[in-house]
Amino acid sequence: MFLRGNHLPQRWKDPKLASFTICELGLGTGLNFCWSWSRFLEIAHPQARLHYIACELYPLEKKDIQKALSFFPELGDKPKLLIQNIPFFHSGMYELRFANGRICLSLYWGDSEEMLRNLSPSRKVDSWFLDGFSPAVNPEMWSEEIFFYMRKLSHEQSSFSSYSAASLVQKRLRQAGFEVHKIKGFGSKKDMITGYLKQNKTQTSPSLQTNKTCFTTANSNNTLNTFDTIVIGSGIAGTCIADSLAERGKIVLVIEREKQEGMGASSQDTGIAHPLIHRQATSKSRLSTSGFFYLLNYIQKLLSRRNKNLSVSRCGVLQLLPNIHQDHFIFYKELCSRIDKDLVQYLSKEESKRQCGFSCSSDGLFFPQGIKVSIPNICKAALDHPNITVQFCQEAFSFHQEKGKKASWNVMDKNKNLIASSSVLVLACAYDLLRFPLFDNLTLKKVRGQTFDLFCPKEFDGLRCVVSYGGYIIPLDAEATLSQARVAEVKGRSFRIGTVFEEWNHNPHPIFEQNERMYTQLLERLHGLKDILPAKMGRDFSKKESASFSFSEGKVGFRTSAPDHLPICGPVPDLSLLKEELTQKNNLLLRKNALLSRKESLPNLNGLFMSTAYGSHGLTLAPLCAEVIAAQVCGEILPIEKDLAEAIAPQRFVLRSLRHNRALPYTMGKP
Repeated sequence: MFLRGNHLPQRWKDPKLASFTICELGLGTGLNFCWSWSRFLEIAHPQARLHYIACELYPLEKKDIQKALSFFPELGDKPKLLIQNIPFFHSGMYELRFANGRICLSLYWGDSEEMLRNLSPSRKVDSWFLDGFSPAVNPEMWSEEIFFYMRKLSHEQSSFSSYSAASLVQKRLRQAGFEVHKIKGFGSKKDMITGYLKQNKTQTSPSLQTNKTCFTTANSNNTLNTFDTIVIGSGIAGTCIADSLAERGKIVLVIEREKQEGMGASSQDTGIAHPLIHRQATSKSRLSTSGFFYLLNYIQKLLSRRNKNLSVSRCGVLQLLPNIHQDHFIFYKELCSRIDKDLVQYLSKEESKRQCGFSCSSDGLFFPQGIKVSIPNICKAALDHPNITVQFCQEAFSFHQEKGKKASWNVMDKNKNLIASSSVLVLACAYDLLRFPLFDNLTLKKVRGQTFDLFCPKEFDGLRCVVSYGGYIIPLDAEATLSQARVAEVKGRSFRIGTVFEEWNHNPHPIFEQNERMYTQLLERLHGLKDILPAKMGRDFSKKESASFSFSEGKVGFRTSAPDHLPICGPVPDLSLLKEELTQKNNLLLRKNALLSRKESLPNLNGLFMSTAYGSHGLTLAPLCAEVIAAQVCGEILPIEKDLAEAIAPQRFVLRSLRHNRALPYTMGKP
């Protein structure tokens, strides 16, 4: 009904089709999505991509979806894959990818109006599936606001089809500017309605992007010197961006000054990931939940597509709550009772002991899907794509934009020799971003962390999951770090203990006193370990203890953080247009107008993007933020809500500086 009503089979046969976007108001059993997925792969050419957006306020149980879709064997394994990957039922937007990235499902748990209000308008919807009951049964589905946002998110070729042909639905569609036609209904349905948005000569074509929006995109057809995109940095942020763009058919060059990928903060051979649960639904916690789900989906994609060893284990993560006040525990217990148990569970002290194997000092939150994984292995697998070229031991010393008919970014080495040119440049080099003059005034924090490994005899096998308590302890696989053991004779279990966060200590070498503090904290929070481990770490154990336990010297890493503890991800603002106004004697009017500047966003430097400041959450957030940048580059609807995209956009610092009359965080001249 919806495929025929929108003439999709004919439209998908277009050999020039690069991507197509469908928005369904209501997911239900997912039948419409599975049919669209199946038919798109049959009809569209092999490089075309389908972006399917759907919302659901009342999600069905997986068993009910499975039962409903079992009547359609012609769909093959698509219903099974959908059910396996449906995210936990927690409000927000989640992105799923199928068919090697050609099929993208952006799933929003919430009502239709909320979803449409939070979609980024950087790309318009090509077809609408209005799959709701009649206005008499479901009035919220057919409110005036719904049609207002439909009009806002549509272009002049956007089509719709609706199961309901009620007069109120037809009236509001026409009021919103759509042509409405009544046709024969599907099956026993007498009538249904279809139509297109009326043509408007002043309306912007969906393929054209403006440089005055928060999400300015580069012209994807503007290819120079072999490469569509240059990415500086090969940590998890840069490699995931390169992979996301390569999956969209872009030819990507990654420039890395070290001898291999993942040498900075991404060098942690065993990282942990779990969503953040805050007392309030903050931007960071919402982004973390969506990012964690996308990470699980992304890891599965890497495993199936590249058959790589990522050293991944879904062991679960137990986060011990701080001992503050009893009301603190009561609040989290009530909060977790309203959240999907696949996401988080509240555990008492006794339950925490059963989960991790040792007595704990407080109640905790258990994340059953929490994982430990090798971050360098993810970086390596992400770069293993035919569209990606990597230059190691090559330092990008400077860059500038070459103006002309086809503007390009030229990246230079320290001798001012050209390394490469591209229409799109992405800076994913963490704290090293400050090496470039453009970011002289940008405030970034270099946060020091330290870890060490504990090697135990075979008999010590009680810790069943990762435990986080301010620091953390991770059970390591036998092959993970035994090569780093200080005492080669130790043939037992090994554990990683960390970490210390210090903003102003830039000592690159391990400090023994910090290892001692972390060890003491471990025994205080998991006091069940006191009966097994030595009471003190000590530089030298007695002969009896040294035969059983050993500690590594430790490892130091530096993470990059922003003042508001959110990532910085998106297009870099272009302040040259404001230079003249800001240097005037009386710029009070400009500062006053800046309070309203979120409605009239600042212009961006065309084709220049940045991705940094992930702090200790790079593993959780970087893959999803890579999709955000790839969507901005390619002119797609973003995989996160609009307010979250604004919360992590680089220009947020410019707006704050203007409001408070502070120095701007970016140089106003040429980069």
